[in-house]
Amino acid sequence: MIYRMNKLLLLGVLSAVAGSLAQAQTEQLWKPFPTDTSLSNNNNWIDAGNPIGDAATLVGVIDGSANIQPVIAFASQLNSTSLVLNNGATLTNPATLNAIGATVVLNQNSSFDSTGQIIAWGQNDGTVSTLTLNDTAILSALNLQVGKISQGIVNQNGGTVTLSNGLSLGSGATASTASRYNLAAGTVSAANWISVVSTDAGADGGTYFNFTTGSTGSLTIVASGYVFADAINAGKIRFNDTAYTSVDAIWVITDDGSSTTLSVIPEPSASALFVGISLLAVGIARRKRA
Repeated sequence: MIYRMNKLLLLGVLSAVAGSLAQAQTEQLWKPFPTDTSLSNNNNWIDAGNPIGDAATLVGVIDGSANIQPVIAFASQLNSTSLVLNNGATLTNPATLNAIGATVVLNQNSSFDSTGQIIAWGQNDGTVSTLTLNDTAILSALNLQVGKISQGIVNQNGGTVTLSNGLSLGSGATASTASRYNLAAGTVSAANWISVVSTDAGADGGTYFNFTTGSTGSLTIVASGYVFADAINAGKIRFNDTAYTSVDAIWVITDDGSSTTLSVIPEPSASALFVGISLLAVGIARRKRA
């Protein structure tokens, strides 16, 4: 009886895994020698088709070793598209970009070059667009609008974001709630401003710039004496999804005379805490023996 139950359980697990795999995205690789720069040209991808408009099924994987790197079409939309850039790959955007249900992941030293252009990361109601930077990846743009009309999410785990004008969150007239910029590591630099339209005061429903737990990242505005206090006090800049005041001793603000940088006091790692507690215990034991 037990054997039969275990067998049925195993069959159930295998069936669930098979169903999950059936729904998973399939990698579609950018050719080492593509025909041109077009993401929508089937001839530029290994296997049939292309990932544009098919985010639920396909993820386009682009490697920096390809002799031609992709350029977003001049219509400038990433509609229901999933892309992963590896190994120095470059994605170039030549005009104002609307991300509609798009997912882009930048790994290693890959780059998203939208220099001089506006990126609306979250356009059209009912969609979610997610941008992730890892390692030493680079993004450059004029303005980055996170959650313009629909939900936009940026997860920066490293690398560099350089904006020649500004960063906005929830900027549209019908801006979605819960648009976030989560900064774990790396640098964000905006030449002039950061603007956050806070649509809800709750931690889960709000739109805000978030320094994640243990964040080593920094947010810089290229202006001496820039005041972060108003945004912090309004809950538009938070730490670990929690609103603090500007006088709380978690913020570090530095001004080098030409730019103002906001970061958080790094938390001790779990290993450092363990070592500290162990040394404290040893010290107490020695004092008791003395």
